[in-house]
Amino acid sequence: MKAVNAFLRTVILGVLSNVAIADAPSWDRLSVEHQEVLSDFQSTWETLPSERREKLLKRAENWQQLSPDCREALQNRWRELRELPPEVRSTLRERWQSMTPAQRREAMQNSPHKARCPKAN
Repeated sequence: MKAVNAFLRTVILGVLSNVAIADAPSWDRLSVEHQEVLSDFQSTWETLPSERREKLLKRAENWQQLSPDCREALQNRWRELRELPPEVRSTLRERWQSMTPAQRREAMQNSPHKARCPKAN
């Protein structure tokens, strides 16, 4: 009986994991626009958990709805952050993680890209 239960559990978990994976499309099934926005994830897309892929797809859709000027402002800000020394990035990351949601919203409202991208974040 224990062997049957273990087998059934394995089959059920296998079916459920296949259903979860089916929720987020494979890389080849993404639109060209989504592939362009998510190109950094192409090599790892199939190994990402379904929930993560769905979240990334939602962000890609939001990105596509932004104005070109807004996209440029956000890309410039992201580039500036990436170019910071690792210690500075680490300090900023720690500060961000210690903030409450209200503090994060306030910080985002005061960020430099807001002038060109008021609806982002």
